[in-house]
Amino acid sequence: MAGDTGVALIVVDPEGRVFMLQEEETNLAHGKMAGQWSMPMETSREGEPDAEALQRLVAEEIANMAVWVEAEPFGSYQVMPDIEVRLYLGFLRSSFLPQGLWVRPYGGPLGNFILPPRSAETDGVSGHCWVPLGDATELWLRRGAWEMLRDCREGNRGVVRKRCRAATPLAKV
Repeated sequence: MAGDTGVALIVVDPEGRVFMLQEEETNLAHGKMAGQWSMPMETSREGEPDAEALQRLVAEEIANMAVWVEAEPFGSYQVMPDIEVRLYLGFLRSSFLPQGLWVRPYGGPLGNFILPPRSAETDGVSGHCWVPLGDATELWLRRGAWEMLRDCREGNRGVVRKRCRAATPLAKV
């Protein structure tokens, strides 16, 4: 049996902070527990191209934010034995490079830089916030998120991680 695949999206704002959210539901098969922090991640549907999975991820987890996404994955992560996630980098900006695509909520406007409101319909996530990249690795992270954030911070493009560590310790907030 083939394993699941998915996409993850590290969104960087003009100040260099990353977009983080909190999981509301526990799904140990996917390496997440309620209360853990993560960048947006979404399981792909069978045969679904990454661009479509990213579009769905933005609509379901980010609610109203327009994001420019690099055309090629930043890296690949085996977050669980049967789950591979391809990481993409996204940016909030008014112009974009030629090798990428705009991903936005279905029918939503471009250039909307505000966080989803607390009342937003988001799929199993909440607590949306911007966190300095260096601080994000100190949060209690779902499986795979620590490696993705660290690789992004260190510029490790094209990495293929065959193993991701279990949940990181709770941050002292």
